[in-house]
Amino acid sequence: MRALTEEKSAGLPLQDRGFSLAPVVPPSPAPRSSLAEKLALFALAALVIYATARNICHALVKPLWYDEICTLLIAQQKHLSVLWQAVALGADGQPLAFYLLERAAAAFIRNENLAYRGVSILGFAVTLLCLFVAIRTRKGAAIALVCAAIPLATILFDMLSVEARPYSLLVACIAFAIVCYQRVPARRWVILLGLSLVLAESFHYFAVFAFLPFFLAEAAHFGLTRQLRRGVWLALLSGFVPLALFWPVLSAMQKYMGPHFWARPTLQLALGSYSWFFLTPEEKPGLYLTAIAGVAVLFTMLAAVRKTSRGERPAGAPVHELTLVLGLLSLPLVGFAVAALAHGAMTAKYMVPSLLGFPLALGFSLPRLRRWGFLLPAVSAALLLFMIVPQERQFWSTYNGKFISPAPFVEEFVTAGGHADLPVVVSDAHDFLQLLHYCDPGWRKRFVSVLDPSQAVVYAGNDTADKQLAILRRYTTLPIYDFQPFLAEHPAFLVYSSGGGLGGDWWPGRLKKDGFKLQNVSVRPREMNDYFHRVVLVTR
Repeated sequence: MRALTEEKSAGLPLQDRGFSLAPVVPPSPAPRSSLAEKLALFALAALVIYATARNICHALVKPLWYDEICTLLIAQQKHLSVLWQAVALGADGQPLAFYLLERAAAAFIRNENLAYRGVSILGFAVTLLCLFVAIRTRKGAAIALVCAAIPLATILFDMLSVEARPYSLLVACIAFAIVCYQRVPARRWVILLGLSLVLAESFHYFAVFAFLPFFLAEAAHFGLTRQLRRGVWLALLSGFVPLALFWPVLSAMQKYMGPHFWARPTLQLALGSYSWFFLTPEEKPGLYLTAIAGVAVLFTMLAAVRKTSRGERPAGAPVHELTLVLGLLSLPLVGFAVAALAHGAMTAKYMVPSLLGFPLALGFSLPRLRRWGFLLPAVSAALLLFMIVPQERQFWSTYNGKFISPAPFVEEFVTAGGHADLPVVVSDAHDFLQLLHYCDPGWRKRFVSVLDPSQAVVYAGNDTADKQLAILRRYTTLPIYDFQPFLAEHPAFLVYSSGGGLGGDWWPGRLKKDGFKLQNVSVRPREMNDYFHRVVLVTR
């Protein structure tokens, strides 16, 4: 009764403040509407099942890469105290709770690809469900179904939902927070809102950027109603608790990694994030899509403001929820500004919750027509299928269900160059971790990595990988050595180069400039048009 009284005093309909995930429906729904609702729920279930099955199939055949292997190396520490030390020293850049969750998942699933990627797959399914619920609450099931399918055409489905990293979990937590925010100030939804934000920050430090749209939305609500919802503000602020607890760790990581971190904030990177979200190589398509989504939400917001000023209830989403959508759409720009001012790091991945703004913008902006109400969802669904079907056809046409290790090719390639008695320096740190993870046991001491952070800055522009590997070797048996001691013990050695001297593959260029003699002993045949892979014999 107390919660009901609070909601009535807020001057808003009970359905808007809600105690359930059910949308606002007319008192006597027509049989056709009920049938449409059931069909939409059935289609949603099919969509979630398909996405989950596809993600599992993808996860089983996709080799783990550098970042994911870092997750495994930390999560597999035998003692929790050692795991905590590795996290505190910056052996990898995620909060402790993420590794504990991965550790728990690995205890129940034997296949490592599925064990460590399973939580991301689950996170994507939760995101689809939450988007459907959030949009159905305002615009009905048909529009909600179309909008909930939009993430399937994004990088979230193509890559992040099958990675042993926390980005999919982060998006799922924010999506659930949106559902909760629609239903405050009911006490249980306020509590769940706070918990979802705490979890988001516990899985990824940069979740704090995704909190800003909620603060903007609540500020807009206060500005329009002059009602200070203290419980909501406390729930939003609770998301900062994990950040405060881990601030000493973050501060130490910033000092150690910060001066030459690989991901520096630039306006071009921020603007390019939008196209990266939607898998387009050029920058402009993503910007155009963002501009269209933003303008649509602004026009919808203006209409809602006019109705609110006249004392009427908006037909769709209220002004503060539309403000939340605009905040989500602008996250890459906000992230760039904050990172530039704080001299921090930024990548498009850190801003991936911004993706939620696009389905919400479409869902909240489409009008809810009584006559021909099926037309807009049908057209939107056709356009979405036009993007998704070719993508899925390409995926399944190349899928054979077999896992192919990246190590045998390199082992054979190096063997073809002879000099079986020499160690093999793997030039690129990303190649090194992947080879060590998948190679035959007999190669695990022969493949090595050498570190020289100061020269990494000169030749690669950053020393992030060198510094991270220097920490990881304290907690693993990886053959990682400082360059000068390694050179004193090995006057001749092989270098495996996979990138033609570009990016992280900088060691051949550095050795050549320092006066070492480099001789190619294994290269790809000319007809293969592969001018990157080579094995080089290095002598003084």
